[in-house]
Amino acid sequence: MAAVTVCSTTKGLFLMFTLLSLVCLSSALIDKELKQLKENYQNMKQQMDRLKAEREERVNLRSELLSEYLSLVDPLIALMKKSAKVLPDGFPQVDKFIENIMYYAIEIKANNVRENEEMGEKIEEREMKLGQLKKLIEVLEEKQAEL
Repeated sequence: MAAVTVCSTTKGLFLMFTLLSLVCLSSALIDKELKQLKENYQNMKQQMDRLKAEREERVNLRSELLSEYLSLVDPLIALMKKSAKVLPDGFPQVDKFIENIMYYAIEIKANNVRENEEMGEKIEEREMKLGQLKKLIEVLEEKQAEL
């Protein structure tokens, strides 16, 4: 009878030791993964901030340059229209040149809008991934607290 009691006590201790080992191992793995995820989260957040700043700089710079360009083009067009009356007959048409300038300005505006939208989509995509990563970190922290 004493042998049965010792055997069941040993089995109980072995089971407790096994469970405790698994809990410690799981906790250590979660700590390692959690630390790595937090580092990734911080890196992604920094990249996101840089991308937003870059987008803002590009939009502002391009808008300023385009408005400066157009402010120079308007007086030039007026001057060209004035001087077109005194040009010789074989001289290339000024109207075609003016159309090309305006077409170029419209094309630049369209490119700016397109690139701004593309960067906006990238930012939204990264924000979504960042939110998912933050949720994962929160869940892992909760699970670690339970252990």
